[in-house]
Amino acid sequence: MARRIGHTGPVTPARPALSGAFLLSCATALLGGMALAAQSRVNGRMAGHAGDALWAAAFTFASGWALLTLGLLMRTSREGLVKTYRAFRAQHLRAWVFFSGFFGASWVTAQAFAVPLAGVALFMIGAVGGQTGAALLIDKFGLGPAGRRHVTLSRVGAVLLALAGVSLAVSGRLGMTGPTVVVPVLAAIAGGAAIAMSAAYNGRLNVASRNFMATTWINFTWGTVALVGICIVRVLTGSMTWPTWGGAPWWAYLAGLLGILYVANSSVVVRYLGVLLLMLMTLAGQMTGALLFDLLDPVTRAYLTPVLLAGVAVTLVAAAWAAYAATKAPLEPTH
Repeated sequence: MARRIGHTGPVTPARPALSGAFLLSCATALLGGMALAAQSRVNGRMAGHAGDALWAAAFTFASGWALLTLGLLMRTSREGLVKTYRAFRAQHLRAWVFFSGFFGASWVTAQAFAVPLAGVALFMIGAVGGQTGAALLIDKFGLGPAGRRHVTLSRVGAVLLALAGVSLAVSGRLGMTGPTVVVPVLAAIAGGAAIAMSAAYNGRLNVASRNFMATTWINFTWGTVALVGICIVRVLTGSMTWPTWGGAPWWAYLAGLLGILYVANSSVVVRYLGVLLLMLMTLAGQMTGALLFDLLDPVTRAYLTPVLLAGVAVTLVAAAWAAYAATKAPLEPTH
């Protein structure tokens, strides 16, 4: 019987977790998180020139989509799209798996909405809670390409430790409390959950396409449609103005390339790590990267406090704990 890649259940047989592919996937997931940290810096500068964070995000997806479309000139990329379509026609892929880009767009939209209202610190805490909580459930029900993984005490402990590390790292920026932040924090949680779903569905697509360029092109296509559409609607309703793209430094236009690196990387390694471990490794890389960028920038170097450094260290320990637990817990057998 054909296995439905877009449904539940594993798509790969159980394999030893401790392998070269596993260790390499952990390392590249960390690097993917650092790419996200760099993208945040780049998007922040672009948002200042474009006039709105949503325009910067739309530019990220649209520029990345343009680069990926050029990549379709490669025969292997086009063949990847054909394989994906055939998997869909054969009912090995569910239709909704193709819309992974909408989840990425949901994350960006939640960020643009919540950060001005709740601040970066509360947004980060809510987003990490949404990411890791959703990832636990995604792995439990086998929605990603790595198959079903039990909710163990070690996995829950790693999630709680990561949340504690992020909370500690951003504690110096916590200054807003009260009911006014309830809705934006809920938006942050939903945005974090959307990122976890995007990783799971991208992994499913990549199993079918066997080509990360094709997988990433599908993701960026729907993300671009969603974000550009939201921006146009907001302009037409008067809640946002048209952007101005000139004047930004050259590196501010690299956000699309950084996004490609992250999505392509995560769509491949999620097969070996599962969604939860991917999220934790990415988070550890993201916080480490942000720390390095702050250290290199004389303006932000003053914000590096011992508490922040301790929070980053705790997050790294959480990721290492989750990786160690993965090597000790066998996957559920393939059905």
